[in-house]
Formats: sequence, C-alpha cells, structure tokens
Amino acid sequence: MDKSKFIKVAKSDLRNFARVKPDGYYEDVVANAEYENDSIVALTQEKFAALREKYAGKVVDRAEQRSAKPMRKRLTPWQILKGATGLLQDALNIGIVDDETYIERKQTCLNCPDDLYDFGVCGGSGCQCYLAAKIRIKDQSCPKGHWAKA
Repeated sequence: MDKSKFIKVAKSDLRNFARVKPDGYYEDVVANAEYENDSIVALTQEKFAALREKYAGKVVDRAEQRSAKPMRKRLTPWQILKGATGLLQDALNIGIVDDETYIERKQTCLNCPDDLYDFGVCGGSGCQCYLAAKIRIKDQSCPKGHWAKA
C-alpha cells in the first residue's frame, strides 16, 4: 500500500472542519477511510476528491441552525449552588459511581434520545448540567429519565 497516495487527517481536526460542512460529512469521511485508528483517518486521494465533489457548493448556514435551536435556559441560584456542590463532590471523589455505571451514563448522554447533549452540557429542555461531573455522582439522575440514581 503506497502511503503517499493517502490524505491523513486527525479526527479532532476533521470534527472541527466538519462543523462548517453539511450534516453527514464527518460520517462519510470516516466510512470511506482506508485506514483508521483512534486518532487518524486516511483517505485515498480518489475518495477524498469524490467526497469533495459530493459536498461542493453545499454551504451550511450555522447561524441559521443555531437560531433554530432553543436557547439555553437561564440558571437559577439554586441550580448554580447544586451544580457547584456536584463539581465539588466530583473533585473530592465523594459519592462517585463505579466505572461501569460511569461509562453507561456517559454513552447514554452522548447518544441522548432527546438530542439534548451539547458539548458536555445537558442543553435544550434538559437540566443544563455539566455532565462530566454529573454522570459520576451516585445521587444524580437524568431529568428525562434515561438513567437513574445509583
């Protein structure tokens, strides 16, 4: 396999670039990758050219998409206090779930059936919590009922 005929891109860079591309672009690139590991995607130059042609001229107006999304709710002082205690619990490892529960909760949030996950926050009509801490705490639960207290 002649590696000089491949275009290699770090997945993190690809995700950032895909934000200005139409929906499905990232998935298309990964699906057409000849070589893939946890951090690098490699496409043959031919496949890259075909994908470029497929998505050419399909400009995405992200400002329009953002305005279509519901605005985040303002947090109440109670929510801020509750969140601060949760962050403190997480930092001090007090009342933390086991690794298996943590992974299950994380996967549920990442693949939220209500599409509330927004870059680490339960957005939209969700709880507005910082999920990296919330999913680790035993006495927390999903406001939409997708996972319960441990």
